[in-house]
Amino acid sequence: MLVNLKQIIDMADKGEYCIPAFNVYNMETVMGVIAAAEEKKAPVILQIYPRLFNEGTGYYLAPVVLAAAKAASVPVCLHLDHGPSEKEMLLALRSGATGIMLDGSAHPYEENVALTKKVVDTCAVVGVPVEGELGHIGSVNDEAMDEFTSPEEAADFVKATGVCCLAHTRLKCILAIQITADDFQSGINAVDMAAFIAVAGVDTGTDQTVTDV
Repeated sequence: MLVNLKQIIDMADKGEYCIPAFNVYNMETVMGVIAAAEEKKAPVILQIYPRLFNEGTGYYLAPVVLAAAKAASVPVCLHLDHGPSEKEMLLALRSGATGIMLDGSAHPYEENVALTKKVVDTCAVVGVPVEGELGHIGSVNDEAMDEFTSPEEAADFVKATGVCCLAHTRLKCILAIQITADDFQSGINAVDMAAFIAVAGVDTGTDQTVTDV
């Protein structure tokens, strides 16, 4: 069952459970993730990294994900993971993505807001929800990552961009959380919110992985 990003997050919100998001690279990884989701009767997000769209692999991979999603008995979202620009967004949309992540976190705040808002407006025309990122998570190639995201800045970002969910650096790991600007008015700890997408196995700086939260 193919669904979009907002629909699958709403399911998590209503059911008070996590939705895993897995990056897939070929038919075998798609088949493995779908088989596991079917076995557990669990909704799932299948992500394609922007490099694969830029290299042309996404052109072949996206139809595999879409076919698997439509045949699955569980809800499946096809999501662009950490798209850095409008180019990858457009490639993913043309390939049938039902969720887009625009990662402008490497840019200054105002540039991040402007780029994310532009992508949100474009995707809204075809009914595809957008995830944003605030605070640069970084990778093994980076010397450091940003400081924790403040609730106040997160509230401003969501209000200014219209994203349906947000990845941030609050727990030293990636958590995509369904939010509204009002959720942060009283400085609520975003981790206490019910609906979030956790990337399994990311170090939280404690003895727990994200899957243990």
